[in-house]
Amino acid sequence: MRKLVNLFSGISISFLVLVGCGGRSDNQSNQDMTEPFVDSASLTDKIKEFAPIEIPELASGTGRVSDLIYHLTKVGDWVDSIFWIQSYGNPAELFAQQVDSNHIAFCKLHYGPYDRFRNNEPITPGSRYKAFGANLYPSDITFPEFLQFSDSTKESPFTALRRNKEGNLISIQYADLFKREIDSILYHTRLASLISEQYLLNSYLNEIYTNKNIFFNIKADSIYTFQTVNPIEFYIGSFTEGEDGFLRKKLAITSFLLIRDNSFMTKRVRTQQRFRSLLSYFYKEKQFDEKFISEDRIGIYDALFFKGQLNAGSKMISLYMPPNESSLKVNGSKVLLFKNIMYTKFNKILIPIHNTLNTTGTKIDDSFEMFMLYNLTYELVAASEFYKSSRSIDNQTGTLKEYYNIMYSMRSDISTLKYMEKLYKDELLSQQELYKLYSIYIADVIRNIRFSLSNEQSMALLVELNFILSKGGFSYDIENNSIIVNKNSIMEAIEYLDRETKVLFNHGDDQMAARFVNKYGVLSNPIKEILKKVNSQKIPRDVYFDKN
Repeated sequence: MRKLVNLFSGISISFLVLVGCGGRSDNQSNQDMTEPFVDSASLTDKIKEFAPIEIPELASGTGRVSDLIYHLTKVGDWVDSIFWIQSYGNPAELFAQQVDSNHIAFCKLHYGPYDRFRNNEPITPGSRYKAFGANLYPSDITFPEFLQFSDSTKESPFTALRRNKEGNLISIQYADLFKREIDSILYHTRLASLISEQYLLNSYLNEIYTNKNIFFNIKADSIYTFQTVNPIEFYIGSFTEGEDGFLRKKLAITSFLLIRDNSFMTKRVRTQQRFRSLLSYFYKEKQFDEKFISEDRIGIYDALFFKGQLNAGSKMISLYMPPNESSLKVNGSKVLLFKNIMYTKFNKILIPIHNTLNTTGTKIDDSFEMFMLYNLTYELVAASEFYKSSRSIDNQTGTLKEYYNIMYSMRSDISTLKYMEKLYKDELLSQQELYKLYSIYIADVIRNIRFSLSNEQSMALLVELNFILSKGGFSYDIENNSIIVNKNSIMEAIEYLDRETKVLFNHGDDQMAARFVNKYGVLSNPIKEILKKVNSQKIPRDVYFDKN
């Protein structure tokens, strides 16, 4: 549903050996791949797998506002330049090698000559499968070589590994590797801070400029947390959910520019009432306190752009911030809902998937606010999991390493469904709305599975769908090739899955989790048929910023 910011990465030697010595990766020097080639006509359909996000016009913007947005956009462009290097390398060289405009357009969407929807398969002549370590390591690095490399910074989140003239590994600090880009970022950051009339935004930008730190700035993230009234909101920083599949430690960079929509909630009293009720549940159950997330820290925004990491994978529709664990512990969190991205996904992807499946025989066209409510709840649940983990003396999930993110995502998904049922029991959702929400959940699971099963959250959703099918909460209608909600058993199936995931998450280990995921994390025949049916309708797989 949303990509989780991984604040709890745990790495085991067995996992690293698996990544370093097996699987499909340019990180293996002895690997010989036959590169497939996708012709220009076929790429037309692949490019259409992205639906354009509606970008808001700033009709009331003054000249100062336009200048501010110009400089923040330039910062975003330089962030994008850094991410291109982290993910692939020099994009200008890549574009010069492409045979036509379709190949260039495709590479821009995927940050490289490979298809992120299809396990990073190459699409251009001479290209290879995307390396597990992206461009954060030499393409021919092996894990035994990495283990033998004696450099204290080799596992730092803020270094990249390269080879010197002799062919030996060296570790380079991001600050040195991206000096030209960082200098340009700081230049535009300074000009933006001089133009902005928003005190907190100024403080945030000044902190970045003064300390010359764009990757891991605890003070800047602390200031960002308290930006709850700014009409324009900007963020720049690193995310642990990056491109590093080799070590899963090195951070990719991202930035985004948001316009706050204060009118949405005031015009929707019923939705506002539900938001407040959800918060009250979390307070009463001590999932977190008001210092961690309060009503004024829940913001609805239109996104002008994501640049870097958040623009490379599935576009975020909601998020809890900041991704800085130290700042979160001290200053609490804020929840961001990206209304225009959410609206595009709901209308261009979820509704067409739902109509193709004809789930429950009802329409969800009028249920966008339900989709927003579900995503808000998900982020509150995800934030509460962090809140509880960061305050726990003994880490109950200490034995979960390789499967932690899948279990974490499953716990968040199921807890979210449970809170939706709580709203229903408290008569804040009608029965019809609840079953529409289950239908939205099914459509969203299919959307995520279509995007990529290499994504841990997509795998978690696949496990959930198969489990609920096995317990009769959903049924596969063979005649119509669709999934339907069983009103008499769906709540019981979710309760059953809730108990299972609690055991796995709180007391399980990798072996227990592996058995569970291997059993339910498969493309069963019904799901294969469903995917075939949905894919035949040429429904977009994701969205993109068309005018950033």
